[in-house]
Amino acid sequence: MKKVVKSLFFCIFIGLYSACTQPRPTSDGSAEDVIENIKYAKDKRTNLCFGMLSSASADGFRNVSVTCVPCDSLKNVEVLIVGE
Repeated sequence: MKKVVKSLFFCIFIGLYSACTQPRPTSDGSAEDVIENIKYAKDKRTNLCFGMLSSASADGFRNVSVTCVPCDSLKNVEVLIVGE
């Protein structure tokens, strides 16, 4: 029975490990490319606007950086409205 459990655990581990793929970076690091990948959102509940940048770390994790930005500076970009 122990061999079956160990074999099953090993198969599940290998399956999960092989299914995990490293996300591709969303930018090549140039300033233009980074700026093009910034997304903007406005929270209807608070009327605050946010700039968000998603990237992949060297060890394969997805990182999202978020900062508050002035809403009046977003007149020429697409803004996603979120909230109630």
